[in-house]
Amino acid sequence: MYYTNDTTLFLNGKFVKAADAKTDLFSQTLHYGYGVFEGIRAYQTVNGVKIFKAREHYERLLRSASLVGIPL
Repeated sequence: MYYTNDTTLFLNGKFVKAADAKTDLFSQTLHYGYGVFEGIRAYQTVNGVKIFKAREHYERLLRSASLVGIPL
């Protein structure tokens, strides 16, 4: 087993014992692994590290998550 009787998980907004965690075996997420990804570049400048187009990346991440139904 990958967990003990003391293992706690965060599931659906709550902490639960791993042994009590239940999921729908027919869910799309379980079968297809829904997720979103946004690559963000950062560069070293004379004024420190700067993220390239941070707002645009963040907005695109939020939009992608919304399109597949992942609340952030």
